[in-house]
Amino acid sequence: RVNGVNCDVTFKLKDGEVFAHKGLLAEHSATFKGKFKHEEGNHEVVEVNGIKSSILDLLFTFIYLQVIDISDKTVCQLYEASDYLQFNDVKKHCVSFFNDALAVGNCLSFSSFAQRYQLLELVEKCDKFIVDNLELVSKELNFRDLNEVKTFIEIKNQQDSCQDSIFRTILNWIKHDFKQRQQFIERLFQLIDVKKLSTAF
Repeated sequence: RVNGVNCDVTFKLKDGEVFAHKGLLAEHSATFKGKFKHEEGNHEVVEVNGIKSSILDLLFTFIYLQVIDISDKTVCQLYEASDYLQFNDVKKHCVSFFNDALAVGNCLSFSSFAQRYQLLELVEKCDKFIVDNLELVSKELNFRDLNEVKTFIEIKNQQDSCQDSIFRTILNWIKHDFKQRQQFIERLFQLIDVKKLSTAF
């Protein structure tokens, strides 16, 4: 398949070409089932925009071999492509990866992606992870939105009374962009019960 031997469809992308067989694609994708229904027998060239050739090749490799290589760098692109082309089995593998690979360094981007595609169970899991690891997550550069920070701090306050951790969370967030965020210091510090801070502060 890689070299196009005996393939009857060529996908042209901005960064390369990917070869495949119409019949096999049609078996696994409603998109291709409709597209190739009346076009068997002729070699066809299909132009695809918005998908990298490496991502499309990963999708097709799964169709042929039932194995797929997913990483932090490819999972979002794979999900987007499989959603667009209706490869539902690949979407399921991507969601499993999101759940299994959730970590401090990716939870914010995973949460944002899950919200965009309305993956509600994943959104809930990401939000819980963020709250449980709020102080560490606050050190991440992409933790930017003030309302998001306030919401997570309020949830954290409802769960426990560790004001020291919340204090450090606020400081971490402000330090990332002090010039722009110093104006929010007073507003965020109102979320802290100062009486419960340790003497270290």
